[in-house]
Amino acid sequence: MLGQFTLYESMGLFIAVLGAALVVLMTVIMIRKYFIAITEKITNSKRDFYRQAIASIIEGEDFNLLKDLPRNERLDIRNIISDMVPNLIGHSFERVQQLYSFLELDLEDQSKLKHIDHDKRLRALNRLEKLKMMIPYDLHLELLDDSNEEMRLLAVLLLIHNYKHQATPVLISFLQQKKYGKKGYLFYIIQEIGKVDKAAIPFLFSRVTDPDFEEAMLMSANMSPPPRFDDVIYRKLNKSSHPFVIVWALRVLMHYPSKRLFALVEILKDHHFWAVRLEVVRTLHLFEPSTISPFLEALTKDANYLVRLEATQFTAKDFELNKDLLNKIILDETHPAKNILCNLFSVEDLKAA
Repeated sequence: MLGQFTLYESMGLFIAVLGAALVVLMTVIMIRKYFIAITEKITNSKRDFYRQAIASIIEGEDFNLLKDLPRNERLDIRNIISDMVPNLIGHSFERVQQLYSFLELDLEDQSKLKHIDHDKRLRALNRLEKLKMMIPYDLHLELLDDSNEEMRLLAVLLLIHNYKHQATPVLISFLQQKKYGKKGYLFYIIQEIGKVDKAAIPFLFSRVTDPDFEEAMLMSANMSPPPRFDDVIYRKLNKSSHPFVIVWALRVLMHYPSKRLFALVEILKDHHFWAVRLEVVRTLHLFEPSTISPFLEALTKDANYLVRLEATQFTAKDFELNKDLLNKIILDETHPAKNILCNLFSVEDLKAA
C-alpha cells in the first residue's frame, strides 16, 4: 500500500510539473507573439512613415527629410523605393532616382553586385535596373558574363537603357554568343532595344544571322515598325531563310505595302512550309483584287487545311469578282475546299452568287 501510494504521489507530482511547464510554455509563446506583433506594428509604422516621406519628396519636399537614416533601416528604404518605381513616370520617377543617389543607396547596391551570395547580388541588380541607375561601364561588362541568366538579363537591360545606341556593338557580341540564355529573354531584350533606339533594330538585324534572333527582331518590329526596315528585310530575306523568319518578315512587310511585297508574295506562294503559304494568303488583302485572282485557285486546293480555309474565306468575301472560282468549287465534288465553302454558305447562296 505504501509503495502504491508513493507511486500515485509521484504521478500526481509529474502531472503537476507538466501542467506548470505547459502554462509557462504557453505564457512564453503568448509573450513572444505579443512582442512579434509589437515589432511588426513598429516596423509597419516606420515603413508607412518612409512611404509618406518619399511621396512628399516626389511632390517637392527636400531630400534631407530622409537624411541620416539608421543603418539597419536603409535596406527597408531601398526595397520600398524599388517597389514604388513601377507606378512612377516622368518627373516622379526622376525625383525617386535623385533621392536614391542622394542617399547613396545606389552605391550600396553596386557594392553588393560582387557579393558571394547570389540572391543578394540579384536583388541589388534588380533594384538598380528598376531605377535605371548608372553603374560603371566595366562593371556592366562583368555582369554580362555572370553565370546566372537572370543577372545577365538585368545587366543587359540596364546597359540598353543607360547607353542606348552606344550599347549596340556590345549587344551584337552578347546576342551572337547567345548569352541571353532563354529564348523568351531574347524577345524581351529586343523589345527593350526597340523602345530606346528603333534604328538599332535594322542595324542588328542586318548583322546577326541566327534564326531565333531574326525572329525576335521581326516580332519586335511588327509591334513598332522602324523607318525603312523593309529595305533591310528585302536585302537579307530569301526563300531558304528559316520558315518562321519568313512568316514574321511578311507580317512586318505588311506595314510597308509595295510592288516589292507583291513580287515576294508571288515567289513564296508555293513555299514548302504551310505557315509561309498561310501568311501569303493573309497579305492578299493589300493588293488589287484583279491581281490576286490567279493565286486563289491554287491556294484553295492547298494540301494544308488552314491554308485552304483562309484562302476559301478570302475568296468568298468577294462574290462578284470570284464568282467563277466559287461555282467551280461548289460544282466539283472532289474539290478540297468544297466542304469549307458549304460550311460558310448554303449551296443556294453560292449558286445565286
